[in-house]
Amino acid sequence: MTALSVSVSSRWVTRMNAPRFVAATLKLLVVAGVVSMLLTSTVARAGIFDSARSAVRGGGSSSSGGGHHGGGGHHDDDDDDSILGSILGGILEGLFSGGGDHHHHDDHFYDESYYSVEEIYTPPARFASFPYADGAPGVLLPGIEDEGAFVPGRGWSGRFSFDYASDFDSIEHWGGRLLMEGCSRWGFDAEWTVFNEDLGPGMGHDRIDLGDANLLFRLIETERSLWRVGVGMNWFDDSVDTDYGANFTLRADFFPRHPWIYSGEIDLGRLGGGDYFHFNVTAGVMWNRLHFFTGYDYRKIGNVELNGMVFGTQVWF
Repeated sequence: MTALSVSVSSRWVTRMNAPRFVAATLKLLVVAGVVSMLLTSTVARAGIFDSARSAVRGGGSSSSGGGHHGGGGHHDDDDDDSILGSILGGILEGLFSGGGDHHHHDDHFYDESYYSVEEIYTPPARFASFPYADGAPGVLLPGIEDEGAFVPGRGWSGRFSFDYASDFDSIEHWGGRLLMEGCSRWGFDAEWTVFNEDLGPGMGHDRIDLGDANLLFRLIETERSLWRVGVGMNWFDDSVDTDYGANFTLRADFFPRHPWIYSGEIDLGRLGGGDYFHFNVTAGVMWNRLHFFTGYDYRKIGNVELNGMVFGTQVWF
């Protein structure tokens, strides 16, 4: 019986194609995220936003906030931001340069008499109006090489989403995100999220706002998946001050088959004087131009953890 089970399992794994494997993996991530959220929900306790402020501002003093207010006591934070910026700059230079310099210095790899523009030219991909529109395999359509032929799709894609999340205890958040990108592979995204904390009976509520804005580059694009990297800035705002920091982001969307969409995102950077980490994974379905999704959202500011189950709607335009 054991040998038979192993044989059946082996055949099943062999038959399962890559999109189904990715979809199954992301489903497991969503389940794992929910379980983790339930196990760690006690982290969210009254007054946690004060701990987040301390992580960002190094003690909570409004005069020492890193944001737009200059100060003479933050050379270490400035050095940290400079180091992070240098690292991110080096990563982007390596990614976007494509190693092209060797073509100009080594004739062995580049011979104009052999290669022609027509032979190395790849037409840019185009976008469907929304995922799976008119039978598209995803949202990206291949380019057309024949000159004068009808080119389906369009040269850009946009989406706006609104989501709500809760830890089912004292903290909830809601917010929106805009993402625009073109067939040149470049894009832009911006997010604004409002966090609200119930401080307990008779103590009222506390609020902080988090956001980011990033310049994106589509590093990998296929008919059924899009991978983007980007750099930008984070911001942390409350009634006292606004603090900023650098951000590095990685985003991916998967389109295994109609109507499913799976998405993931990782942000790594700084907020004022503290480290910032953000992880989000969702699974959803398309209905015309609307995308309904649910998943798990996790953020860490210094040593402060904010997490919850997320629900949302996205419209493609």
